[in-house]
Amino acid sequence: MSSYDEFYCQIYIDVEFDKHAYGEVRDFVADLTGGEKLPDGGCLTDFCLINVDYNDNYNDKYSRWRKMFRGNFLYFKFYLEIDPLPELPLDEYIAGIKKLLARLKAAGVRAVPVCDFEDELGVSWRDV
Repeated sequence: MSSYDEFYCQIYIDVEFDKHAYGEVRDFVADLTGGEKLPDGGCLTDFCLINVDYNDNYNDKYSRWRKMFRGNFLYFKFYLEIDPLPELPLDEYIAGIKKLLARLKAAGVRAVPVCDFEDELGVSWRDV
């Protein structure tokens, strides 16, 4: 893996914010990472740029499934779009995502990364 684009990552997060609460979710993530809150709704950390997006596959009708079955992360309400900072070594970027996942877990948030380097993160949909 050598292309910058190969290191784009999504992290589906199971949080109980209102579907229009992008700012609140961004603030929550910024607090976890120590990141800077950007006016466009994103968050700039020392290892990446994070944007919060609503998951169009989320449906209140299916929301109970996300708690009952493993692997139903596709029904989580939000996901984070994560892009590495171009000047950052990729191993530091991956280490930053690992820390973010650990902090989400410590905060009681189920989180599932979806990217080309999932194996390097030590977390999969089977773990939540």
